Amino acid sequence: DDADVGKQAKPLKAELLLELNRAEEALPLLDSIIAENPDHMSVKLARGRAHLMLKQYDLARKDLETIPEELHNAPPYLLLNGMLAMHDQDYQSAHKAASAILQQFPNNPRALLLASSALYMNSDYQDAEKHLKNLVKLLPGNINGLRLLAATQQNMKKPEAALKTLAPILRLAEPDPRAMAIAGYSYLATGEWEKGEELLARALKNAPELSKLRKQLALSQLMGGKSERALESIESTDESEYQIDALKVIAYL
Repeated sequence: DDADVGKQAKPLKAELLLELNRAEEALPLLDSIIAENPDHMSVKLARGRAHLMLKQYDLARKDLETIPEELHNAPPYLLLNGMLAMHDQDYQSAHKAASAILQQFPNNPRALLLASSALYMNSDYQDAEKHLKNLVKLLPGNINGLRLLAATQQNMKKPEAALKTLAPILRLAEPDPRAMAIAGYSYLATGEWEKGEELLARALKNAPELSKLRKQLALSQLMGGKSERALESIESTDESEYQIDALKVIAYL
């Protein structure tokens, strides 16, 4: 009947909301399903993901701990476990969890992104690049995958490859600020100071929280002969270097 259809539709709707990064809307829906059926393990794992996306790490861990041992090799369990390991900066455990999923499903996009993020954070760029190339082949428009692949290539001293990877994002009407930042770095690495300055400045304008970019922006301005603008930029910077945050990538798996 209609009531049964409604019950079946709830988990699907919650999953779709999570896919759209709307965890705050998915969470009450997931709570209502679990209130009706406390043993709905897949929904508990989905709720754990929602908590993780909302930075409610203790609640996410609490949901994970309720899952019986016989389900510990199931991809949803391994994924949440790996995501929490990323939060704990236990990149080896995160990679182990992702690898266990990939043994079962070699083309699982979330597992590929989790594995490559863990490898990236361990500076294992070559293996990270392999996973990410597979991911963007499966999901050509995936911004997280393209951005992390470009950052990986930039760290491998392959700025031209990074720029090629980022081209689909940079063509968008409103490019992702972090993607613009990586592209800015890549242009600086190729000696194209004007393009580097332009992209770093746009990234800062669209995402002021990336204040650590000002140091690199000042460098590009200085190399381009714009000393006064470089001074303005450097006066508002700190000593930290910008690095793409793989943990933010993982939060939206």
